[in-house]
Amino acid sequence: MTSNVRITDSTLRDMDRSSIVQGYAGVYSSFLLHAQRAAERYGGPAHEILQRVGEASYVGGQEDMIIDVALQLQQDRDMAAGARP
Repeated sequence: MTSNVRITDSTLRDMDRSSIVQGYAGVYSSFLLHAQRAAERYGGPAHEILQRVGEASYVGGQEDMIIDVALQLQQDRDMAAGARP
C-alpha cells in the first residue's frame, strides 16, 4: 500500500535537527518547544537535550524536568572546558 503523504517545501522547512532527534528519541512533541527554550536559556543544542530526555524515558507532564537535563548538560560542558589543558 502506498502512502499519499505529500512532502512540501513547508514540511521540509519545519524539519530541523531537533525535530528529527525528537522522533528518533521517541519523546513527546510537546517537549520540543521546552527543549528549545532551555537550550536558549542554558546554552547548548536542543537536540542534545531531547536525546537525554529520550534516554531517561520521560513522559508527558514531565516537561519541567527538561530544565534539569539542560542544567546537567551545561555542567558537563563547563567541567569539560575546565579539564582542557
